[in-house]
Amino acid sequence: MKFSASKIGAVALSAAALLSTAPGAAVAAESVYMNPNAGITKVWKKNPEKYGQPLSAEKCVKGKGCEQIFENAVLTWNQRNGVDALMGADRVKAYQQAGGVAAVGAVESDAWNHAQCGPVVTTYDGSTRWLVVVGDEKAKAASKLDLSSQAAKDWKTTRNQTGACFTGSEHTPEPQQPAPTPEHPVGDGWEKVNDYISARVLYSIDEGINFQYDVYEVFDARTGYTGKMDGRVYNEFIKNPDFFGKFTHTHQVGDDRGGARYNFFVSIFERPSGETVEAWGDKIASVKYTLYSAPDANGQSTATNGVIDNEPAFTPTDPVNVDWSQQSYLHFPGLPNEEGGALFYQDGENSAIIIKADANGKPVAGAQAYRSDWLGYFMSREGRFDINQATEWGYGGYFGWFNEVSTLGAPIAEQQKVTENGVTYLTQEFEHGSIKWEVPAEGAVAQDAVITLHPDAAAALAEYEKTLDY
Repeated sequence: MKFSASKIGAVALSAAALLSTAPGAAVAAESVYMNPNAGITKVWKKNPEKYGQPLSAEKCVKGKGCEQIFENAVLTWNQRNGVDALMGADRVKAYQQAGGVAAVGAVESDAWNHAQCGPVVTTYDGSTRWLVVVGDEKAKAASKLDLSSQAAKDWKTTRNQTGACFTGSEHTPEPQQPAPTPEHPVGDGWEKVNDYISARVLYSIDEGINFQYDVYEVFDARTGYTGKMDGRVYNEFIKNPDFFGKFTHTHQVGDDRGGARYNFFVSIFERPSGETVEAWGDKIASVKYTLYSAPDANGQSTATNGVIDNEPAFTPTDPVNVDWSQQSYLHFPGLPNEEGGALFYQDGENSAIIIKADANGKPVAGAQAYRSDWLGYFMSREGRFDINQATEWGYGGYFGWFNEVSTLGAPIAEQQKVTENGVTYLTQEFEHGSIKWEVPAEGAVAQDAVITLHPDAAAALAEYEKTLDY
């Protein structure tokens, strides 16, 4: 089997045609090169209206990350966080005055409102996190603080009492009128939930049994912040607001590759006591979180991990009640180059019901559906970066080739539970062989099933493998 590579063209935009809105930005007469393979370019191309046109080429500093300035934002990248954006020309200017990626590394999120320092952004330079002031409301823009320094530890112990930003960030602002209380957004799907929270559903995720939830946009009048929130977290936040505190900002994990398993939102909350809660969705309806204590006299915090378990009790579906016209068809299960495959329905995190299907994706006449906990378990744990036996069975693994697992075909008998030397196994007969799988204990990593093919199926697979061009 041979693979061909397509040529990828470079992207270049004429900077002479660009109108800069960034203060002091100079537009070169020559083209601004956009590296087509860079994560920054890929994020920008998804929403060029939001970020504006590029004002500079991508600049990378070894070990620290990369940055590229646009009309309305600076996009940065580093290996730990991927691509993040700092929005607003004035805030981009402050970040650049602080030294940009060369001095403080890549941003970790958009700016957020710090109780003592006003608009700030945190950055990471490959070894140290920084706090950078990007607005003049409460402290001097472009001030920065090494968060691992002794100065940072000292400040964290006194900031709640003094109400002051860190040393070196002071300025005397002009008298200002008190900021008005942020108004709740209205229209366009927004609903006021209570005196301080409004929300709307932005879109829904539907990528398998553990990845079915809404993504909300949430406004918190106590902080003036508006950001995305996993629906599973949102439900708990509304149910128990005192546990979480004020919604301060959201961090997006992932680089948009691999679906919801690898791309999700972590919402950050701040309690009146100074504790911080970071929360994200888990499984069908649960929430995982990390609770950081308020800093002690030495500026140290402790982290406690927890789970809010809302998982529904599993009620197995009777296979005779499955509507196979609505289920997913896979052509791989079966002998190499055999017509037809299988249909499957996953009714639980560790369970799937499977039936033999013809080449048109319909159940074979007279075929009976059987449950397979082995395949159901691995189906819940497969993804772009997690190739396992469910992937091999249904899709031919990473390369899309028939293999020992796919050659099994569909199950033809109920699974059987057996115990040997205190270890529980599931065994099951398939069209062209059988499996023996050690059932994992709670929280343990499952081992692959042992596959035994019938002699004729093993021979057919061996002949097929001779045709592969490795």
